[in-house]
Amino acid sequence: MLPAGSLCMESSEARRNFLDKRLSQDGFELEFAFDGDAALARYRQGGKYDLVLTDLYHPGLDGLELARAIRRESPAQAIAVFTLCIRPGPTMEALWHMQIPFADKLDAKEALRELVEESLRLNRERLS
Repeated sequence: MLPAGSLCMESSEARRNFLDKRLSQDGFELEFAFDGDAALARYRQGGKYDLVLTDLYHPGLDGLELARAIRRESPAQAIAVFTLCIRPGPTMEALWHMQIPFADKLDAKEALRELVEESLRLNRERLS
């Protein structure tokens, strides 16, 4: 089952349209933010979301900084990160340690669904 209330951080309008189209078919109601600073402000105003879905590289706070800030304020928040190109290194290692799933190839509907489901599963396991 996919979450209904989700905050999505994506700076590209084309990518926002893609995500909205794909996820609304699965029952998502997405709120979009256009940079990391706006996403954190919206998160703070909107309270807990079922899921925070963020691009890794965007203006303002990047996806890792956004995930860290949200987890500091709400340790139980489910978060998933996507990017066009995964680059191995400290960023990916930090996400792994925070048990935040990440993916790059989201063009297939199944890949996006799998990322969301993995995020929710990992979050349940992390909190139990």
